[in-house]
Amino acid sequence: GLSVYQLDENYYPAKLLFELKKNDNNGLSSNYITSILEDKDGYYWIGTLAGGLIQFNPSTKKIEIFKSYWDDSLSLSNNYINTIYEDSKGDIWIGTSAGGVNKFNKQNNSFIRYMYDPGKPQKNLNSPEVTSICEDNNENLWFGTTTGGLNIFNRSTEEFTYYTYSGENKNGISSRKISCIYKDKKRRLWIGTYGGGLNLFLKNSFIHYGKKDGLTSNIIYSITEDDVGNLWLA
Repeated sequence: GLSVYQLDENYYPAKLLFELKKNDNNGLSSNYITSILEDKDGYYWIGTLAGGLIQFNPSTKKIEIFKSYWDDSLSLSNNYINTIYEDSKGDIWIGTSAGGVNKFNKQNNSFIRYMYDPGKPQKNLNSPEVTSICEDNNENLWFGTTTGGLNIFNRSTEEFTYYTYSGENKNGISSRKISCIYKDKKRRLWIGTYGGGLNLFLKNSFIHYGKKDGLTSNIIYSITEDDVGNLWLA
């Protein structure tokens, strides 16, 4: 489930404010939480394992559940949520385990689906599972996948370009399995992979960092930056 605590340096341990669980009357659709995002309007978006997407209003403590329905193309494409991201325009993007990526339509509480379709290159994702999402300096959306490397979505043309792994390209992405994407304070993009270490994207090519450069592992789960600009890797 989900627990909300109040952090206070004068109070230890942290004070539990409330909990949400699946068996509550106004509760969650799943007790397995995969991701949480607070949007610019103060709402919380909660991704679950098999329970779809949840929107939580902290003022009213009410929730709204969005799920996938096979006969509704405007519903969520998949109930297994990997990641949730809000872009500079305030749009909410949801990466799923087998249903590509979804953009939430705030006007009618529906979803626009961007799916995997190998028969329509450049108009669709090249992999069904999206693990990470990040917006670049040109307002393009970068989607990390587990089998297709990086998929870059141009919102103006509604087309995708791909950075896929090739052992013959020394300046390419180091793995087709992307775990996380992070934009630092200098607005540079860092890409973590499952087995290919860390990548820095510069001038249309990638710089690779791995165990040979001092990393303890070539598997990167997450990236963050501290106040002085150091990157912390898990």
